[in-house]
Amino acid sequence: MRINYCGMVTFKYMFRENLLKMSNEVMEKESLEDKVNTFPFEYNENAFLQNLQDNKKVYSVDTNILLIDPFAPFYLTGNDVPQELKTEFSNKYGLNFPTYEPVGKPNNFVLSQVVEKELDRIKDDHKKDGYVRFMARRALDVLRFIYDLGWEKGEIPTEGITLPNKGKFLYVLHDKDKFNKTFQRYFKPDDDVRIIYDLLNINKMLNEDQELIMITEDGSFINKAMVIGVKFSIENYKRERITQYDSVYSGKQVLKREEELSEKYKDFNVIIKKGLDEIITDFKIPRELIRPNMVLKFDPPLSEDEPWKNYLFITGDKEHIKPPENFEQYLQDCWELDKKYLYNNRNSNKDKIQEYDQQKIINKLNRVKDQVKKSKKSKITKSDLLKIISREFNTDNRYLDEFDVEEEFFSVEEMFSKYPFHKNIMPEGDQIPFFEFLLSKEIPVVSVIGEQGAGKSVLALLAGLYQVWKRDYERISYVRSTKEIGAQPIGFLPGSESDKMEPWKRSVRDNLIDIFYDRTHRGDLWYKKRLEDFIYQLEKVGLIEFLTPQFLQGRTLNDRFIIVDEAQNFPRTVASIILGRTGETSKIVFLGDPKQLDAVQYTDRFVNKYNTGIIHIAERLKDLAISAHITLPKGFNKRSAASKAATLL
Repeated sequence: MRINYCGMVTFKYMFRENLLKMSNEVMEKESLEDKVNTFPFEYNENAFLQNLQDNKKVYSVDTNILLIDPFAPFYLTGNDVPQELKTEFSNKYGLNFPTYEPVGKPNNFVLSQVVEKELDRIKDDHKKDGYVRFMARRALDVLRFIYDLGWEKGEIPTEGITLPNKGKFLYVLHDKDKFNKTFQRYFKPDDDVRIIYDLLNINKMLNEDQELIMITEDGSFINKAMVIGVKFSIENYKRERITQYDSVYSGKQVLKREEELSEKYKDFNVIIKKGLDEIITDFKIPRELIRPNMVLKFDPPLSEDEPWKNYLFITGDKEHIKPPENFEQYLQDCWELDKKYLYNNRNSNKDKIQEYDQQKIINKLNRVKDQVKKSKKSKITKSDLLKIISREFNTDNRYLDEFDVEEEFFSVEEMFSKYPFHKNIMPEGDQIPFFEFLLSKEIPVVSVIGEQGAGKSVLALLAGLYQVWKRDYERISYVRSTKEIGAQPIGFLPGSESDKMEPWKRSVRDNLIDIFYDRTHRGDLWYKKRLEDFIYQLEKVGLIEFLTPQFLQGRTLNDRFIIVDEAQNFPRTVASIILGRTGETSKIVFLGDPKQLDAVQYTDRFVNKYNTGIIHIAERLKDLAISAHITLPKGFNKRSAASKAATLL
């Protein structure tokens, strides 16, 4: 069966000669009614049984699995997706095919007729989500491709189609009459029960050494099967679940300096002159575990005073090692900033700034008095007075657009000379290699996994500000998932795209205040107000922009430092689209904590901490020289003791 571009279905009558011969004999002997009832649904049951018993493992799937992954028949039978199908789907759907590891030896795959009927019903059901209908059409296209493979070799699905690595695809016709006689009197005849009935019949045909495995993500299906008393295994689908969460690629190797190596590996300047081969030989690290841009961490540390000298970095070609050069340059630049701005600005201008502020307050109060006097109203209410004061002193965000920031800057250098960004935050421990990756111009894709409070967002902002100051990038583009926490959504948010993003901007502004805040002005309310105005001005002049993932398709983000925060909330497909927006001169950073995913409601029900987008990025890109990943260790929380206690709940 092939589906052409007009949506018409044409059948390829490529029956085997013996089947045609048998059918013709039946047609000659029987009446027209018998011909219709028997042709062409007769098939060789012996051939079906022989193919079914060919391999030890027999897999079957529920409908929801084909909606998650239409290529499951190839994966479960131990096959890669055929190149012809990849080409067809790339042209038709624009799909990219990541390399998956099939389940191993050739296996058999059994598809119940009920599953295909469900797919056919879903693809035309306009009450269903558009993405679900789209996946149903893709699944039917994959099945059509498998049927075509069989027709070309003279094989039919109801007897068994041999796939490239000798796995078998078998199509099970649902016997409605027998089902009604046996099951219908006890169970409601829904599709789940019909599939279970078909599998029980298949299970009876297997040899003793064969195993039938049903793959499903439907808890209701599993419960029904257990009530009926199935004798086959039921498992969750593991193709999208890359690995166990605790064994996700961490991006680092710990070098244990035992007694015999302590003397040889104690001077960092001497170590960086060694070759990579010598290091992995001394520390007995298998060569196949070496990845591009991997971190080598010494334990115990080489230096307490200079913690960045406890880390080495493997180059993108996996041939050499290098020190944290970008981090050391950052430290040097911060020292230069201190010498250039710190003492002059703070000591010489402090009194003048306070004096100016006092005069500014007096002037504004006088303007309020004048407006009250000139008012045509006979009586000024308290509400009117508060509005005038709010407008003059910008104490309400509703009047923000009418407020002009007094401090006008004509360059990025001038802005950051008034508000230095490097004083409050310094990476510690495993934050250092993460910060090194953020500063590297050779690594355009960076990902980090860490618990809440690990400093992922604030360090990414700090690195972005530093590189904007150095003019490596034009601006910071901040992309964040707009998923809400908990079961109670806040509902519709009015305004423009920027207005709707306001609740999610607040966390960024909090981090920016932590970066720029000068603690010598603690308690100075007018300093804090000026700092908040400066944070808003960063957005107004375009140094920071906030983007929603819903409207990124079709865009190319050039010359930007892109931060994708809360990336655990994105499925693999969305993470792929966001990654595809990265321009030639841009860098993209994915930040996330898959353990926080369970708190987010109204997300894809098939997305979990095993297969969220950031897990795919860490695993799928680990062999690319343009990518780097690091997982911050458990308990690496730089917030308060109360925050650390949250991990116990």
